[in-house]
Amino acid sequence: MKRTEILEIIVSNPQAVFKNANREAGKYSEYPTYFQVVNTGYDKSCVYVKSVTVRTVDYLKDDKGGFIRDENGVIPDTRPIADRTEVQYGGTRLMPTRLILKTDMTEAGMLADTIAQEEANEKERQDRDNATAQADTEAMELAEVFTSLGITNMNTNYEGKISLSSWGRITLQFEGESITRLVSALKSALVEVGV
Repeated sequence: MKRTEILEIIVSNPQAVFKNANREAGKYSEYPTYFQVVNTGYDKSCVYVKSVTVRTVDYLKDDKGGFIRDENGVIPDTRPIADRTEVQYGGTRLMPTRLILKTDMTEAGMLADTIAQEEANEKERQDRDNATAQADTEAMELAEVFTSLGITNMNTNYEGKISLSSWGRITLQFEGESITRLVSALKSALVEVGV
């Protein structure tokens, strides 16, 4: 971008966030990915920038920025995500004007986007945890049913296995006589329900 275009943008919107052209092209760059222009350089080829990032704090910190711990380890920050998310700025440095790309981003927009993404991630984690807890309960019920029907003994070393994977998926593994007993139990159940 030309320096005059950059100046016009920051005059009309001091919160405007720019993007690094090298990072956008997938190239290495020593300059920040997202930044604000804070001043003009000594010539037209450079401007002063400060990096802009948004972070969500997951654990409690003390006044010095260190994590607060108890006997169980680092203490999670349980405040709402919006209260734990903040814009952070890096130091000011000189950057070539040719690497500056215009965006529609602002600090407030970056903050809102990060909060929305973190809330979506939190909901996904909660849904996965709920599905896993439900599957764990159902796996124990299956183990009890299989043991009571004599299909296999799920409480000791057994010739059958129930595995839990992510998102509450239950995998059953049988071999040998356990398969025969399982098929027999299922056929008996079909007869009882009249199928």
